[in-house]
Amino acid sequence: MNDRTTRRSLAMPCKPQLQALLALALLPALLGLAPAPALRQTPGPVASAPAQTADGWDDRFSSPGVTCCAGTDKVFDVEVVGSDVYVAGEFTSVGSQDGTHGIARWDGRRWHSLGGGTTRAGSSGGSVTADVYDITVSGDNLYAVGNFDKAGSVNALGIARWNIPSQTWSAISSGEGPQDDLDYSETITAVAVTGNEVYIGGSFDKIDGVAARRVAVWNGSAWAPLAFGLTDEIAPDREGVSTMLVVGDLVYVGGDFDTAINPDGVADIAANNIAAWNRTTKRWSGLAGGVTQDSNVFALAHDGTNLFVGGSFTQAGGKTVGGIARWAGGQWSALGSGTNGEVYSLRLANNALYAAGGFGQAGGVANTLRLARWDGTAWSSLRTDLLFSDPPEDFINAVGVLPDGRVFIGGDFNDGGEPLLSNIGIWDGTRWRGTGLGLEDGPGFLGADSYAVAVNAQGQVFVGGEFETLGGLPFRHIAMWDGNDWQDIGGTDGDVSALLIRGDELYVAGGFTRVGNNLPASKIARYNMTTKTWSALGTGLPGGYVNTIAFVGEMLYAGGTEFPSDVDCCLWKYDGATWAPFSQRYRTQPFFDVGTRTNVLALASDGQRLIVGGRFLDLDERATGAQVGGQDGINEIFVYNPADDSVALFGTGADNNQYPASVRTIAIASDGIYIGGQFKSINGVAAINIARVDANGWAALGTGAFSAPDDDLDDGVSTIVEYGGDLYVGGHFETAGVEAFNIARWNKQAQQWSALGCGIARNGETLSVEQVSEIAIQPAGLPNAGLYAAGGIAEAGCAPSMGFAIWNGIGGPLPAPGANRVFVPFTQR
Repeated sequence: MNDRTTRRSLAMPCKPQLQALLALALLPALLGLAPAPALRQTPGPVASAPAQTADGWDDRFSSPGVTCCAGTDKVFDVEVVGSDVYVAGEFTSVGSQDGTHGIARWDGRRWHSLGGGTTRAGSSGGSVTADVYDITVSGDNLYAVGNFDKAGSVNALGIARWNIPSQTWSAISSGEGPQDDLDYSETITAVAVTGNEVYIGGSFDKIDGVAARRVAVWNGSAWAPLAFGLTDEIAPDREGVSTMLVVGDLVYVGGDFDTAINPDGVADIAANNIAAWNRTTKRWSGLAGGVTQDSNVFALAHDGTNLFVGGSFTQAGGKTVGGIARWAGGQWSALGSGTNGEVYSLRLANNALYAAGGFGQAGGVANTLRLARWDGTAWSSLRTDLLFSDPPEDFINAVGVLPDGRVFIGGDFNDGGEPLLSNIGIWDGTRWRGTGLGLEDGPGFLGADSYAVAVNAQGQVFVGGEFETLGGLPFRHIAMWDGNDWQDIGGTDGDVSALLIRGDELYVAGGFTRVGNNLPASKIARYNMTTKTWSALGTGLPGGYVNTIAFVGEMLYAGGTEFPSDVDCCLWKYDGATWAPFSQRYRTQPFFDVGTRTNVLALASDGQRLIVGGRFLDLDERATGAQVGGQDGINEIFVYNPADDSVALFGTGADNNQYPASVRTIAIASDGIYIGGQFKSINGVAAINIARVDANGWAALGTGAFSAPDDDLDDGVSTIVEYGGDLYVGGHFETAGVEAFNIARWNKQAQQWSALGCGIARNGETLSVEQVSEIAIQPAGLPNAGLYAAGGIAEAGCAPSMGFAIWNGIGGPLPAPGANRVFVPFTQR
């Protein structure tokens, strides 16, 4: 055999050949990448029109969590403002949205950057993401404090103000920021605002050069101390402020301290971890001795009568309270038996108090791990026990409640539970879920690849791939999108790479061995969309991996790789009872051992014949071992006729100059057969990655679809679908006549390429290849009409969209299957 990696020209086969015409009936419903939904039935909801980006892409499929560096990502604070949720913490990205460094906003569908977030100077130059420890909203402004020195492009040392209407950052002051002569952390960790007064607390003893021990106030023009501040006489290295709350004339301050120092001539106050500053008298007062010494107060909330205090203490005013207490009428009281661990956040809403933290139980009530609800008389569960696999390591740092009653949490939790959330989650009254509906391999992973998508006439969209979670909920490699949410159909124990709908059956193939409720099914199975049951197809495939499936009449063909090579490496058939190699006369063989997921990549059928495409694919005669096509082989594409067990070649096949060629997709359309893959020519005709053949021979589509400026070994076309006079093409490319990222539209009448808005891109480093693997289209007028894309996706329409995307810009009907026949030249063996 010749070396295909170095061959640059194609010779015609040496044997005499018979030129003929292959009549291919137009039955697109039988294609693995079929544009037409045929004979598909199962009830499904009709979803309301989804929101979308400016160029028509759905914006709901972001990552459901936050990510950072080396697993240190966490959320410190949550603030609900109307229907928006603001989060602050230590992260570089939320919901895979760019520019969400340390702070972000969620609008109920997707995440938004606040001017690029916060940064600080790095130790080796440049800037790095900075932490935001506390946020609060007053009027049109959000105030943020942390260890940053810039908010967006604005210099802001430790504190900044975000104007919500104008979407701009501004600094509070222009001085040196927080300082600590004791060389501690010099950080602002708490903020509270009333009118023009901005109160801050932390571990500093100066702010902009003004002496202010641990607390200070900005009066609109300058910083001022709160008397002589707060101190911890026993452990000054730990002293600091964790939380602040303004209630009328009083500013309540909680943290790690034991003394509040009043002005000269006024007695200091013994204030274990909590004190009150009077804004009128400018004096400190205590709360009956405070809470347990050498502990910390992390959270405060006030309902108009009662002050609720949460922290790491076990006593308040000498009374046993357990992590949470109530201050009212000058006395402390417990909330039941309290919690058995720290309380980091408190939130009042819906006539209840929500407490979050590091505790295992509240009031001794089961399933109150890290979060519980107090109704005034008793504690109750929000089933946070489902979220954690290793409770001693996981915490909820912040809790907020949306106007519709959903509970939003943020913290340091990212593995093991159900759902698999990454540091943020929402309780809807029934279950926990993430904020985005994107695909992931699990918590902390930025996205996952999907490989296949199919849609039925009722608008049920089936997606298969390597993913483990959708929207933070566990799904095993396959799921159904109903227009509003993901639905579990049972799953598989390995990747799903091919889907095909025929009648009310969904055929599923890939690398799995079991489906549904642990049903044995080797590499391929069938799911009934009406009865919602799985069934095996005989004994399944004997090993290997299935890339593509298609029917010819009632015979099912499966193409893939690493099937038993001594029998047939890459193409088998199923007659409804048993599996066998596709032909008694021929067998497919790998050109050489190149690993998995090569060889047969594409199948298409006209109802009578099978067109086969692949990579590193050879075809041999069983009786003689002779290579079909002579020394040049089949060059990645051939036609098989089951009626007489014969094969035919598409001329000299595909060539990619010095690189291996591939045929990845085959679409039988109304005006010819379209071939996509990675090649520079096909049958000697120059065509980059996509071409059409009809009665007049082969032709390129404009400049083709390819990635500039250099040749990438992953470049090419993976899927082609005809719809409404256009071809929709997906793959791995950056240009298709015009700039078009991984998806483009070819107008057959105008003979022009166009982009689908921003297209599809990748911004995460965990996806194997940025690409569109498969496209399915639901015609206008049917439920959930739109274009559905599967692949290595991280962005669609310049917005996060992890592993799956929907484009709502289609219009017009699918081409009707007609009586026309396309006559295609081939070489008969």
